[in-house]
Amino acid sequence: MDHPFRSAAVGGFNRQDVLAYLEERAKLAAQAEQKLQDQLDEVNHQAEALRRERDGLRCELEETRRELEAARQRRDSLSAQLEEVQRLILMKAKPVKETGK
Repeated sequence: MDHPFRSAAVGGFNRQDVLAYLEERAKLAAQAEQKLQDQLDEVNHQAEALRRERDGLRCELEETRRELEAARQRRDSLSAQLEEVQRLILMKAKPVKETGK
């Protein structure tokens, strides 16, 4: 067995040995529990920090998506304007070529 109990004079084990053993085991269990609780607290703290970071990154991503959409719309508008200018230049260039013949 894994205990340091001395046998008692009348059947069983020495009461003081048993009580000392139980107190030591209770003390070790409390220390282990505290260590685990500290680790759990730290993990929970880290998890909360990561959640806040994630939420901030989601906001940044949404803002970046809005900016991208605005940039795409601006690009499309500028492309349409460019096409219109090119079309007008070609229209003006054609009569000059025709009269030049």
